[in-house]
Amino acid sequence: MTTLFAMYATTDADAHLRAPIHSQWGDRRHMPWWQDSMTGLFSTDTTVSMDDIQAAYDQLAQRFRAELYVTHQTQPLLATQLQPHHPRRPRGDAS
Repeated sequence: MTTLFAMYATTDADAHLRAPIHSQWGDRRHMPWWQDSMTGLFSTDTTVSMDDIQAAYDQLAQRFRAELYVTHQTQPLLATQLQPHHPRRPRGDAS
């Protein structure tokens, strides 16, 4: 999280994005969806490199795949044995 967000940089506000507004792919401010108020959502003094952002994204995607039992981006889900579902009885139900 600290790679992508400037945590605790402000009080009573969202964490600022540590991604640069301008990168090798261009300037976000030139995108049709950009609004001037968005500038305040980005950290101006603690930006990280695009390589660091890509590494954080790759690590997050790897964790999601592990949680979802996806072995690899190009492979299907793992074949697992489903456990039988036994609904719980309400408390106090002796039947």
